[in-house]
Amino acid sequence: MRQLGAHRKLDPKLVAAFGYFIGVILQEALLPGLLPGTASMEPVFCFMAVLAILGHNSIAIVLALAGGLTFDLLTGQLVGLNALSYFVSVLAVVSVQKNLVKETLVAPAAVIFAGYLLKEITYLFVLVSLGMNFLLTRVLAQLAFSSAVNACFGAGLYWLLHFRMGLEVKVDRDY
Repeated sequence: MRQLGAHRKLDPKLVAAFGYFIGVILQEALLPGLLPGTASMEPVFCFMAVLAILGHNSIAIVLALAGGLTFDLLTGQLVGLNALSYFVSVLAVVSVQKNLVKETLVAPAAVIFAGYLLKEITYLFVLVSLGMNFLLTRVLAQLAFSSAVNACFGAGLYWLLHFRMGLEVKVDRDY
């Protein structure tokens, strides 16, 4: 008989598949209609960053590439640009995740904030390299606000997956 309050171990691959599916629906179908013209909330980015923070690095990298390519194909943008920006940011999160205190929400929120900034800067770098022009003040304001929104959402997702649902920290020696 199972004790009260005991959690079953969650399979990170099943959690990743379910989170990816729900994240794509939220990010492409629901959130743009609910929050038009405001900061972009990216549940798939937050989800893969949380998986990387918890040490499920291989799953987070595959999710970054799959999520980026999915959004490129759904939106008709440059194929591979989202995948590149997601991949760069997840690699950055993977490189610092071993040094994080994972029992608070401050470190994951800060890492998600910085990771989202890196993702957007990578994305903008490619677009500017291709000759697009942007108003600098508007870009900086949007970057700061979007990063804060995604950091809050990611911290909530981290709390849900790690503290409430019991997704464990994995020590992955490959990265």
